[in-house]
Amino acid sequence: MKMNYPYRIKNNKRYYYWEYRDEYGNRSEESSPSIEGLEKKIEKRRKLLAFGVNIPNISFEDYLLNYLTTVHFLKLKPKSKERYLYVYNKKVKGGNLGSIKMSHLTIEVIQKYYNDFFELTNSSNQVKELNKIIRPCLTYAYQKGDILRDLSSMIQIPFDSPEKRLKKATGNSVKPLTREEHIAFVNGIRGHELEALFRTAIDTGARQGELFSLTWLDLDMDKQIIVINKSYSYSKGATDTFIGQTGPTKCNEIRRNKLAHVLIEILQQHKVNQKKIFDKFGVIQDENSLVFSTPIGTHLDPSNVSKKLKAVFLELGINSDEKEYSKSFHDLRHTYATRNFEMGTEPLVISKLLGHSDINTTLRTYIHVLNSLKDATAGLTDAFYNEMTAANTTDNIVRIYSISS
Repeated sequence: MKMNYPYRIKNNKRYYYWEYRDEYGNRSEESSPSIEGLEKKIEKRRKLLAFGVNIPNISFEDYLLNYLTTVHFLKLKPKSKERYLYVYNKKVKGGNLGSIKMSHLTIEVIQKYYNDFFELTNSSNQVKELNKIIRPCLTYAYQKGDILRDLSSMIQIPFDSPEKRLKKATGNSVKPLTREEHIAFVNGIRGHELEALFRTAIDTGARQGELFSLTWLDLDMDKQIIVINKSYSYSKGATDTFIGQTGPTKCNEIRRNKLAHVLIEILQQHKVNQKKIFDKFGVIQDENSLVFSTPIGTHLDPSNVSKKLKAVFLELGINSDEKEYSKSFHDLRHTYATRNFEMGTEPLVISKLLGHSDINTTLRTYIHVLNSLKDATAGLTDAFYNEMTAANTTDNIVRIYSISS
């Protein structure tokens, strides 16, 4: 027996509809130009409602934007929000995947979009950037009951070609100073206006934003302790102007690291020098003053600091116009980590000193250092056997001497 369903006339065509309430009590409906088609939709909808699934009738790009702004951004810093919105606008909005209705979203559709995007950009890193916003959104949609299956677990990231992976490995973005460059740098910045900043960067591995937000309260000179608990960064505001903000560290962690005696001496002298400069401008130096600041106590500008550091690098021959990969401020952090690896510090300890979220981040970042240390083990093996041979020779001489005696 066929049910009688209400209908509407649209474009001179009759559409039957069935109303229902979703899990939040909101009114919605299914419709079809035929009763048979409507009843199939009703049966499917009832099953979904029984499982607590209520697929929104919106496009994926609208759903993704709503997820980013109301859920995901709650745990992100302004700079990260800016980057994620850029990825959304450039790689999702207005594209084939973005225009798909949530009800038509399948793993085949998503995977094809990833594959096509990889063919277009020829970069797995570009796909990974895209995946950073899509994957957690799909997990959220499944847990919330807005899609029937967890599509996030089925996505595959295309691999770069072996040639490209080799090029990436040889052109590593991590460019620490060599031991010789390190020594030349430390000697070359003596008396420089930013000596204390550069030395703290290369002797603690702290990020630039972490150093820009450091206050004297965060330094315990007597106990040789530095507390890294915040970071200063610039993000683009509503009027496209850059606004400086102090927020949590990159991985939202607090680090209490020990400082070397030599660095403590530099920082103590820097504090004395800073007070003299502050006095000239009528600025009071107290425990809440920035350790590294302008003469009037405000935050440093990253571009100005970068220019001054690169000028030092050029003068010392560490950078040159001919070099393809010039070293930057962040490479002072890489230098700190590299020296620690070379001196035999455990990777887990280095990971904690740097404030990485997990040790795998440390191992991936410094794989080139680990490879060189791995190659050096062959020499250690030779040294072991040479030592053993020398010991055996000595024993034989002693034994022969004992017998002849």
